[in-house]
Amino acid sequence: MAATSDRDLNEKSAGRFPRQTEAVVATREVFLDVRREDLAYTAPWWQLRRRIKERRLLCEQTGH
Repeated sequence: MAATSDRDLNEKSAGRFPRQTEAVVATREVFLDVRREDLAYTAPWWQLRRRIKERRLLCEQTGH
C-alpha cells in the first residue's frame, strides 16, 4: 500500500515516476507470490456438479 500511495501522478521528474511505478509493480508481485494460495479459489466437487446440472437444465429449457 505504501508503494502505491507514494506515487505522485503529477511528478515532473522524468526519472522518479518510472522508479515509483517499478516499486509498485515489484510490491504487487511480492504480494501475489505470498498470498497466491489465499487468492486462488478451487470449487468443491459438489459445486462443480451443481453447475453441470444447472447448465444441462438451462440447455433443455432453451432448446440448445
